[in-house]
Amino acid sequence: METSLKKLVPGSGSSTTPVHAIAGRAKNIRAIWNNQRDSDMGVEKMVRLFLASPFFFPGMYIKELAGRKGQAYQDLAVDILVLCKGAFSVVILANGWQNNPLLFWLLIWFMVETVSFKMEGKGHFDHHYPS
Repeated sequence: METSLKKLVPGSGSSTTPVHAIAGRAKNIRAIWNNQRDSDMGVEKMVRLFLASPFFFPGMYIKELAGRKGQAYQDLAVDILVLCKGAFSVVILANGWQNNPLLFWLLIWFMVETVSFKMEGKGHFDHHYPS
C-alpha cells in the first residue's frame, strides 16, 4: 500500500534531487539589484524586487522544506498550499467573516503571495540569471 501511494503521489521517475528555493531566489534578487538582465530603476525596480522576494510569505519556506525531498514533493506541497488558500477564502465567505479585518488582511496577504507566485511562473518577474 505504501509503495502504491509513493508511486501515485510523486509519480514514477520523479527527481529526488533536493531543490533549494531560497538560494535561487537570493540569486534572482541580486541579479535584479545589479541590473544583470534588465536596465530598470525607480518604481519599476522596486516592484520587481518586491515580486521577486517572497521571503515574508509562508509559501517560500514550504517550498524550501518540501524541496529537500525533490521537485515532485515541492510541487505537491505548493499545490496543497494553493488549495488551502482557496478553501480559506471559501470558509470566510461561507461563514460571513468577510467583515473581520484580521481575516480580510490575511486573505489579501495570501492573495498577494498567489499573484506573486503566478507571475513568477509566467516568467514576468523571475528570471534565472547565471551565478
